[in-house]
Amino acid sequence: MYSVILNAVLYYFYTLPSEQSVVPKLKLADGNEIPQLGFGTFKLEPNTLAEKRIRDAINIGYRHIDTALKYDNEPGIGVALSDILKNGIVKREELWITTKVWNTYHSRPKVMESVRKSLNNLQIDYIDLLLVHWPTAWKENTTVWHPKHPNGSYIDSGVDLLETWRGMEDAFKSGLVKSIGVSNFNHLQLQRVLDAAEIKPTVNQFEVNPYFTQNKLIEFCHNNSVAVTAYAPLGHGNQDLLFNDEVIKQIAITHDKTNAQVILRWHLQRNVIPIPKSAHKYRMMENFDIFDFKLNDYEMANITALNKNMRIFFLNGNENHRDFPFNIEY
Repeated sequence: MYSVILNAVLYYFYTLPSEQSVVPKLKLADGNEIPQLGFGTFKLEPNTLAEKRIRDAINIGYRHIDTALKYDNEPGIGVALSDILKNGIVKREELWITTKVWNTYHSRPKVMESVRKSLNNLQIDYIDLLLVHWPTAWKENTTVWHPKHPNGSYIDSGVDLLETWRGMEDAFKSGLVKSIGVSNFNHLQLQRVLDAAEIKPTVNQFEVNPYFTQNKLIEFCHNNSVAVTAYAPLGHGNQDLLFNDEVIKQIAITHDKTNAQVILRWHLQRNVIPIPKSAHKYRMMENFDIFDFKLNDYEMANITALNKNMRIFFLNGNENHRDFPFNIEY
């Protein structure tokens, strides 16, 4: 316990981004370049906390911020971004802001409505990356995020995912969005969009960590020039279990790094974009300090071999939807 507290104190007060802490960028299929490490904001609420942590993230060195309309924290993020940009702490072009279209905004005109809501919330003129949050379309024109039948299943709006993609292309053509992509799409859904798209998706964001390595889906994405963003990169609900894994612990000792840093480094070396979230500044600083070491091939293979196909996020109640993505292997 003492060592954990001491580590937190040292990170909080003394650790600053080093010259080696320059986040590399990956070039997307559309030519835009995305920072390969982002700051995730899922469940980072209320808005006052989101505002504070975005300020911390920018000061630490993060330039890639990942949020979503559904997260209910875009307004807080927007307050921070407005102040940061107004005071010249960073320039807008230095930032990469990702947000997402929720399931109740899947019809073609609703996609643009979602875009305008996010732009207003975030107080910015354009979105760097817009994602379809899930392939499942739910009842629209509702005041609730999760419209359900009495039996607990979600109310299907009947909107086809290709109509949603046309709305995404509209957003891109409007100039309000620089890149477009998807999230939580399996390979068949992604292939369907790739086959029909005028403007192809550049990113697929989905759950990835050493206990859920997603080898096949990552390979499919990369083979089709689709970048991969990893949410829950540190295991989320399984984080304590993952951090106590002997393989991770021994590699961390070898490199004089924390378990989290080893896992995030594993993501980077797989050509994946992790977006770790933390409500604690010292953890944010720790997660950013991953650019001064490398894992060797043996270490990479040993971490990948930890796979247990242990998915955390299912969006319960969505299982019977015609576009539920997790009914196939990948």
